[in-house]
Amino acid sequence: MFEQVLGKKKETLNWDDIERLVRESTPESHTLDFKSQLPTGDEAGRLELARDMCSLANTRGGLIIYGVKEKDDQAAEITPVAIGKDLDTTLRSLRNTIVPSVPGFEVWTLRHPSSANGIAILNVPTSIRAPHAVRENNALSYWRREGRNKALMEEADVERAYRVRRELGQHLERRIEDLWKYAASVVPNGGFALVSIPANPHHLAFTRVSEGESLLRQIQSSTGSGIVEHSHELGNDVRVKFRAVEGGSWGGQKWLRNQHEDRTVAGWCRIEQDGAVALSRDAFGAQNREAVLAGLDVRGGKFVTPLWLEGHVLSSVVTCRRFHEATEAVSRCLVRCGIVAGAGLVLRSGDDEIIGVARESVNYDTEWAGDQLADAQYVLHVAQELIMELYGAFGWAGPSRGLIEKTEGGYVVRPKRYSSINNLQEYCARNGLPVVA
Repeated sequence: MFEQVLGKKKETLNWDDIERLVRESTPESHTLDFKSQLPTGDEAGRLELARDMCSLANTRGGLIIYGVKEKDDQAAEITPVAIGKDLDTTLRSLRNTIVPSVPGFEVWTLRHPSSANGIAILNVPTSIRAPHAVRENNALSYWRREGRNKALMEEADVERAYRVRRELGQHLERRIEDLWKYAASVVPNGGFALVSIPANPHHLAFTRVSEGESLLRQIQSSTGSGIVEHSHELGNDVRVKFRAVEGGSWGGQKWLRNQHEDRTVAGWCRIEQDGAVALSRDAFGAQNREAVLAGLDVRGGKFVTPLWLEGHVLSSVVTCRRFHEATEAVSRCLVRCGIVAGAGLVLRSGDDEIIGVARESVNYDTEWAGDQLADAQYVLHVAQELIMELYGAFGWAGPSRGLIEKTEGGYVVRPKRYSSINNLQEYCARNGLPVVA
């Protein structure tokens, strides 16, 4: 919500921007609220915070800026607050107060240039789980934003919100199931697939197929995903097939073409009119003869390596990030990723040691916020979560140190751990991902 409300990404926000809010008497709105102090940790403070969060999540989402005093519904004075874990602690204590819990919220802090204090910004995304209620006095209260203030929802509003949630949930379930079937169908003998569907079904990413093709080429250029071999339209949707080319791919695609000349197709991508994305990556084409000899029932299957899996998960999340940024699909997205086992997938180490077997296709459902994908740390966190879920499908706990590693300073990519990815360092730099040698 940072760019929509404040006009800047949170990473570029500085103290001058906060002073400008006061200098220009920025008004509060249905997506922006100013608070002079942090919420107190007592019952009254917790309930007030819960009402504020629910009112935003039940409407359009928005930002609450703590450390800016308002007067006549306009920013009037900066009142720096103590930056610490107090707000996080209070937010965690709301787990049983907000029903259902609000997904995807985050706290962003900015220190004063010459003080330990500063401001705290609570980012509350619009929610596909709305309506959210506040549990108080053994009852539930429902809140929404009305202009610059919050107000209780009327009974008819609550009923309408529940109907919308039910209809939206059914729609999204059908959409993600249909798109997943497509993504899995293009790699029936084994591979990896990921689909991401914006929660707002009314959002139109493009109106003509030519716009969709242009968008695809733009994304491919920025992510290094190869070139379009061919594309065709399905209504206003566009499907394309990538072909790995010299210098145009990474994470196993170049290796695939060099070793298996008859298998030039590295992956498929489909983008739909509302901004939904489907990505599929074909596994290595060689049969698992070693696995058959070892007595594993994967005859005719394929093999993958940790490098292949981690690389394609990371690149797919980054590609989805690019699509959602380009189409402004910043609402919450329903996500499904998984492995398409086909005749069986064997996970092998670089030394050809069999470290896991998946005899059946497995998928994993989660959610992410399109605007949070602009944060490199969030991207790596999501990718790492998906990687570990997929390793579980092979019955393997994962490597002690992988492509993505969590350090004290946050998540980093270690490209030199995999010498075969000779342009991963450049890829990470191009997409704003932190790397460590």
